[in-house]
Amino acid sequence: MVSGCFFISGYLITGILIRSKEAVRSQGALGVILVFYLRRALRIFPAYYMMLALAAAFLPEVRTSLPWHAAYLSNVLFALDGNWDPWPLAHLWSLSVEEQFYLFWPLLIVLSPGRTLIPMLVGIILAAVAFRAAIVFYLPEGPARYVLTPAAFDALGAGALLAAIEASHRLTDVLRWRLAMASVAAVAIVAVSFTLQAAMFNFVLGDFLTVVPLVAVVSWASAGAKGQIKRLAENSVVRYLGRISYGIYLYHFPALAVVFLFCGSFEMQFPPLGPIRFVIAGLVTVAAAAASWHLLEQPLNSLKARLSYTARRPEIDRRLGRQGRLPK
Repeated sequence: MVSGCFFISGYLITGILIRSKEAVRSQGALGVILVFYLRRALRIFPAYYMMLALAAAFLPEVRTSLPWHAAYLSNVLFALDGNWDPWPLAHLWSLSVEEQFYLFWPLLIVLSPGRTLIPMLVGIILAAVAFRAAIVFYLPEGPARYVLTPAAFDALGAGALLAAIEASHRLTDVLRWRLAMASVAAVAIVAVSFTLQAAMFNFVLGDFLTVVPLVAVVSWASAGAKGQIKRLAENSVVRYLGRISYGIYLYHFPALAVVFLFCGSFEMQFPPLGPIRFVIAGLVTVAAAAASWHLLEQPLNSLKARLSYTARRPEIDRRLGRQGRLPK
């Protein structure tokens, strides 16, 4: 599931960066990259740091590790400690991986010549698989094997590769059908490997193979959804949940921890794992995510219109300060 999220992130972010390259001539590469960073910060930072502040206020066990999470080094913390404590913030390792990915990815995509982009992305995917194969021999079983940023580059790179192929107009129906057939083969291989309990194979290639069906689905969806899939995508509830999905991600563990704390304070027995717990935790999470969206994220998102990739260079300079520097 996490690999799927990395794939979607790589696909969306790389698509944005490839389209933004059209503005390099008017804004310059530095201007385009700076706008990207500012738009990402506006989207990600406020809700993230609000969640950390609320978690620290209600959950004492997260306070000692707060500097790691505030610096987007959750994955490094879990790798060094060899465990997932504090568990209410354990999910943040994946967001840390993405933020570390954002540090260099815009430079790579915007500054790379178009003809070298696809071969470079293929190389990055292969390097990630080789990295995972190598760390099997050097790192013991534990979080470190899974949370180090290079280990996620195959899923991120697969999303980026699909975006690059799409932008180059090479995503034909023939290729889509080949991806569909590759998906069937990938699912069969994963099923056999899990049945045989081939642990090393599952770690090195299993996660990447589970991304292949998602590559096929997104490749077809990019051509335009039809029928039941289109109706599902246009459903108002589905669209709203998609809108607040970042908040759902941020709050799903902290919300569960707060519910545990609330029940403990009143000596109430919280339901065991099962549908009742899922519904209670889900409702609390969605409520927190909805509040985050309407009170914080949506108002700040409206400011992104002032940071456009299509604005002329003088306009960017005016908004960011003289000579393109950030205002003090």
